[in-house]
Amino acid sequence: MESKRVKTTDFEFLETLGRGSYGKVVRALKLDTQQLYAIKVVKKSLLKRVTPKQENKVKQAHNERNILAQLKGEPGVVSLHYTFQDSHNLYFVLELCPFGNLFSLISKFQKNFPLELAKFYTAQLVFTLERLHSCGVVHRDIKPQNLLLDKNYHLKLTDFGSAKVEETPLQKTRTNTFVGTAE
Repeated sequence: MESKRVKTTDFEFLETLGRGSYGKVVRALKLDTQQLYAIKVVKKSLLKRVTPKQENKVKQAHNERNILAQLKGEPGVVSLHYTFQDSHNLYFVLELCPFGNLFSLISKFQKNFPLELAKFYTAQLVFTLERLHSCGVVHRDIKPQNLLLDKNYHLKLTDFGSAKVEETPLQKTRTNTFVGTAE
């Protein structure tokens, strides 16, 4: 991650790319470099609401940041460039993947998704998962919506909120946590 401290005034926030349970993702222009990014804006107030049976979402946000920083430069993983916060939000400044996600691409083809394209994306996903596991990271929420298409239409895995760093073999224990998408 780059070391210069940034804040919201360093960016021009453009259109919303997507929404989630804890915030949204916005396309943004960094004013000094004219570089486009995707900024994940997470509302702190929503992170602090903890219900029984719900993990600490603040801890998950910190975990996501740490894992993305650890994986910086890994092929197949969306790059984290900056993180910062203000009194209301956490901001994750991420690589912009301009062609949406795999779910949208599959939807465009409906029932006629080309076999060669399926093989191509399957190979990319397997490669990325092997790299993650070699780094000791388990994503735990693999789905087409979390597979973005970069400027070359290659897959980039995103949303590491449910991810876990594996323990050493001597410390490994089974977790009984429900993670991922309920659907």
